[in-house]
Amino acid sequence: MDAARLKKIEMFASLADEDLEGLAAVAKEKHYDKGEKIIRVETWPHDLYAIESGTVEVTRDGELIARLGAGDVVGETGVVKRALRNADVSAAQPRGRRLLPHE
Repeated sequence: MDAARLKKIEMFASLADEDLEGLAAVAKEKHYDKGEKIIRVETWPHDLYAIESGTVEVTRDGELIARLGAGDVVGETGVVKRALRNADVSAAQPRGRRLLPHE
């Protein structure tokens, strides 16, 4: 992963170059097909996802909560709070990318 790509994500934009390089060294990239589940409600979080392209839909109990796209991050709440996931997230358009790794 290239640190310059991570810097384009608002959540990481203010990180020092050294920190971005460290993050880039462990970040993974993954592409998702339309409709593919990325996050499942009531599962333990190990990853957060920075969306570089494509869109995702966040749903709870089948109801659309949000539609997120390039530059957005999803799944960070569960990781930070170390709590079960509170929503499902699915790829709405192809090419969504997972940028941060399983711990």
